[in-house]
Amino acid sequence: MKICFVHRHYPPVGGGGICTYIATLARGLVREGHTVHVIARAESGADRVEDDHGVVVHRLAPLSASPFWNRTWKVVGHGIRKVTGRFVNRLWASRRIGEKIEELNDHREIDLVESAEWEAELLWYLRHSKDRVPTVIKLHGPMEIIREVNRMKKDRAFDCLAEWEKEQTLKADFVSSPSRHLAEEMARRWGLRLDRIEIIPYPIDTDQFSPGANDLELDRPTVLYVGRLEKNKGTDVLFEAIPSVLESFPRARFRFIGSDTPTGEGGGSFQEQLFEGLPKELHASVEMVGAIPHDRLIDEYRQATLFVIPSLFDNFPNTCLEAMSCGSAIVGSDTGGIREMLDGGKCGSLFPPGDSNRLAECLIGLLQAPDRLKELGEKARSRAVSEYSLDTILERTVDYYERMVGVNRS
Repeated sequence: MKICFVHRHYPPVGGGGICTYIATLARGLVREGHTVHVIARAESGADRVEDDHGVVVHRLAPLSASPFWNRTWKVVGHGIRKVTGRFVNRLWASRRIGEKIEELNDHREIDLVESAEWEAELLWYLRHSKDRVPTVIKLHGPMEIIREVNRMKKDRAFDCLAEWEKEQTLKADFVSSPSRHLAEEMARRWGLRLDRIEIIPYPIDTDQFSPGANDLELDRPTVLYVGRLEKNKGTDVLFEAIPSVLESFPRARFRFIGSDTPTGEGGGSFQEQLFEGLPKELHASVEMVGAIPHDRLIDEYRQATLFVIPSLFDNFPNTCLEAMSCGSAIVGSDTGGIREMLDGGKCGSLFPPGDSNRLAECLIGLLQAPDRLKELGEKARSRAVSEYSLDTILERTVDYYERMVGVNRS
């Protein structure tokens, strides 16, 4: 098959769950003999084409190759957004993406296009293309949910962008989702037919993300968190649980890997806000690592005593999938796709989202039970291999694509 993925980020530029999902799937599809194009954003310079392990990456310059015109356009675009409540730069990017898809289709280089609902990057193509290839919108976590959970202020431009995401999804030929929870939520919100949404989880390379020596350091346990520092990810909930855990395990350390965000009070640093609420005598037990290269995460999962994912909402977090594949014992919030991933709590410990007391109880309980830690890690690894391995998800994805192309042709 000849498949085209659309997302603004593709390695090594940018990051996030959608970026990781596309890169893993695209490289796997190429390995299986399929042709894969990715349309992504060039952070600087002019348009260009790159090769990534056989994946053809078309990087489109956001505006022009001229830094002067880029700076000018940002000022003009910001003014237009304030007046009209619309992200004109998103519309321009969507048009450029649509034109690139049409170019690939004219040369018969693609059979199908998949894009995220996020930022409505396929909107122009779906609105204006006359002879389009089948389109799949993959749900990952729309703007309206992220804004609600992060309690972002009302903004006309973001309201408009959320409507574009909905319009794009309703216009697409097909829709898929990594979790049943997200499919049900968006079917309710957007009036989608649930039986129209195909459930295909994210893949994980279980050969790359694999267990290590499995010697847990219980004398000085490490609680690992991986993700952006923001309210949606429940980072503040974990911080609130730290004092109770340290009271029972004074030598425990909490290791945070991920970038800070300007989502604190008044648009300030969320990391600084987190430390303001933690007693100063406990600061030394918290390590803020920042963002690190993706492949370095493997050793982090292997060396951690347990992994915690305290999100208030999360569709199907790659970090949880990676930790499972590395055989980590996991404590996760009972929300979004996390419950599905951990098989209702059979492969990890679940706690009510936002409840720092219950989170602390889960962490303390597991740190007091080494055999249970080992058991949960083994069960998590087994589920990752049987349900979410790259080979398994590739087979399901290709079958879905072939059915969708067949339906479109008929």
